[in-house]
Parts: sequence; structure tokens; C-alpha cells
Amino acid sequence: MRCTRPSIEEEAGGDGDGDSEDEEEGGAEDEAGGGDASTDAGVAGALQLLTRAKTIRAAKQGGDHPALARCLMKLADYFWLVDRYDKALSAYEEAMRIFALVNGERSKEVVMVCNWSVHALILLGNMPEAAKANERGLALCKAVFGDLSYELWRCMTGKVYLIQRSVGPDASATSTEARKAFSLAERIETHATILYGNLQ
Repeated sequence: MRCTRPSIEEEAGGDGDGDSEDEEEGGAEDEAGGGDASTDAGVAGALQLLTRAKTIRAAKQGGDHPALARCLMKLADYFWLVDRYDKALSAYEEAMRIFALVNGERSKEVVMVCNWSVHALILLGNMPEAAKANERGLALCKAVFGDLSYELWRCMTGKVYLIQRSVGPDASATSTEARKAFSLAERIETHATILYGNLQ
């Protein structure tokens, strides 16, 4: 399961603060926890630049600045690319904390990062936490984006997947538990399909 994540700037309308993140020198730390032998030099070099940018932002603007949150989102993109979903999740969580502090819990940035945290948790196999994050995302999404948005569609498709996975491996496909789960998933999927069509 591989997803591509739109940038915060693309969906929330953020435009950054105009500073180049890679023009200044700064210390780099290996956040990947060791290199992957199959990662090419260009991708590996990206981690060094992104980590340096994060370090510079934190030093210049503090640990609660939205520019630092945007750096963290770019780091999450990198970790997603190399299948380090644990690292991506950590970056998402810290970015979400900053966005909530700066823009409030009910902000577009918080909703979007929450949704991508759900995908990371799913890929890590942590379904209980993914379900909790998905419920939070659904509630926030409706409050922030309304009933007609791609973010709501993402929340709904995530919920469908989580419901389908909630049926234990030992449950019969004809069991009451399975029938209820798949029936609910089918209803939500139908609504999500209609919603997606209305967004086109």
C-alpha cells in the first residue's frame, strides 16, 4: 500500500516564509537511523539537506514555528519514499503538534497531517491506533472542510480499509461479525464514491 501525499502548501494554501532552507550551513544528524544500501546517492543526499534545513529552522525560529513543521513534512515525504513509516509517523506527529499550537486544533494543516498519520499507522500494522486517529480525523475534517472535500473522502476510504481489516483472521466470512463489518464498509465506500464523483 503506497500513497502519495499532497503538500501542505498545495492543499492548505500555505506559501512558506520565503527563506531558502538549504542556503545556510548547519549540523546534520542521521534521522534515518542508518543507511539503506539500495538507496541511491541522490535520495541519501536529500536526507542530509532536509535534516540540515530542519536544524537551521529550529535554531533560527524555535521549535514551535510553522516553518519547522513544513520541514518536518518534507522529512516525512523522504521517509515515506524509503518505506520508513515509523520515522514518517514521528515527523507527522511533531508537525501536527506545531500546527495545532500555531493554527489551532481545528485547522486544515492538522486535519491533513492527521489523515496521513492514519496511513502511516496502517502501513506499520498498528490498526487500533490507526482507527483512533481516523475517528479523530473524521470529526475534525467535517468541522474544518465541511461535507464536500477530498480530505473527507480520504478519511472515509481509510475507514473502509480499517473496518475490513477489523475482522479477525479466524472469523468466517459468513459470521455475524464479518457481515456487519463488511456491510458497514460497503455503505461508507458507497458514500465515499458518491463524494468523490461530486468533487470531480
